[in-house]
Amino acid sequence: MNRKFVGIETDGAFAEYLKVSEHNVESLPHTLTFDEGALIEPAAVAVNAVRGGICMSDTVAVLGVGPIGLCAVQAAKASGAGYIIAIDNVDWQSQKI
Repeated sequence: MNRKFVGIETDGAFAEYLKVSEHNVESLPHTLTFDEGALIEPAAVAVNAVRGGICMSDTVAVLGVGPIGLCAVQAAKASGAGYIIAIDNVDWQSQKI
């Protein structure tokens, strides 16, 4: 009943400042830069998508090569995919890898 969604009931992440509850944030280790920290969530989504579902030399298609799609390409490669096809609706982004 008291739940509020960022970007719906409160300002979204593109606001200059964003106020969230303390339990919704994690501190970055000092060994990570802010740029690296920004990739943790998209990388986790991609790794979870391919985790345990790819066998050695499988052919994999990644639909959409934005940040999560590019992380999915890397996760598929690390999982042993033999052939990865990255597809996007922007011609210059679609390529065989």
